[in-house]
Amino acid sequence: MSDVARIDQGVRRNAGPAEKTSGLAAFATRFLKAPGVVGSPFPSSASMVHRLLRNLPWQEIETFVEFGPGTGAFTRYALQHLRPDARLIALDTEKPFIDLLRASIVDPRLVALEGSALDVADIVRAAGASRIDCVLSGLPFSTLSETDRALIVRRSAAMMSKTGMFLAYQVRRAIEGPLSESFARIERHYHLWNMPPCHLYRAMGPRSPADGLGG
Repeated sequence: MSDVARIDQGVRRNAGPAEKTSGLAAFATRFLKAPGVVGSPFPSSASMVHRLLRNLPWQEIETFVEFGPGTGAFTRYALQHLRPDARLIALDTEKPFIDLLRASIVDPRLVALEGSALDVADIVRAAGASRIDCVLSGLPFSTLSETDRALIVRRSAAMMSKTGMFLAYQVRRAIEGPLSESFARIERHYHLWNMPPCHLYRAMGPRSPADGLGG
């Protein structure tokens, strides 16, 4: 089955204490099996989620795309703030995380699916959206090839309006080059209160393919 064909909102419900515990176990298990893909054995801290997502223009965001949602800390925060007619497309190559999101979150705006961020354009269009207003990435860019880093950011930027933005939380700074090539302005902060501490990015002013980015 293709990545695009995997779109399935499934059955969702609010996470209880037992599900949060199973989420932590899932995160640690997937990290031990694929540390280069998951990036960290710990879910994101509440303070980091708030710092990165606070003050977004939520009423202007119609399509929010999340790469590497993990156990859903950022996903839940975003759903609390997105407008009623918005959609959140959560994309992960790790099926256990997608299954966890589908089982633990009840919200018709959430589309949780298994697939690659490299296919962002096809996946977003298949989900019924014509553009992206905001991308949030938790993918460990330092473990990706230089080509894939550039393509993920470039293809995301190409789907955005002029007011679109790309957010990311990263242990290392490998994402900075691709962001500077695809966006006009970048803000970077460092958040100590997370395990591990992370660099936080907000890139704005997406450049179009006509600016020399290519396909």
